[in-house]
Amino acid sequence: MFGEYPFQINKQLTLYPLVGLGYAMMFFRNGEYSRWYFEDKDSLYLRIGGGLNYDFTEHLRFNVKLLYNIFLYSEFASRYSEYSKHSPGLSLGLSYVF
Repeated sequence: MFGEYPFQINKQLTLYPLVGLGYAMMFFRNGEYSRWYFEDKDSLYLRIGGGLNYDFTEHLRFNVKLLYNIFLYSEFASRYSEYSKHSPGLSLGLSYVF
């Protein structure tokens, strides 16, 4: 979930800062057990960054989001120090607006 505040640069280009929260859950199987484990394998991140939308036409849009994920909480990660706690992220997209 993101909050963004767009700045219209020109007719085709919009820039916006982003602030949001991200939730991730890991699913895995441990050894020979056929049961899936869900407990204590989720993480909560604060995500900050920015993005842009470039309109090629009235309906076709190119989207870019550059984010930095800041680790907030995970019981699983607190047990393992080698678990990645912060990370950059890039999302590229092409969308068609009806």
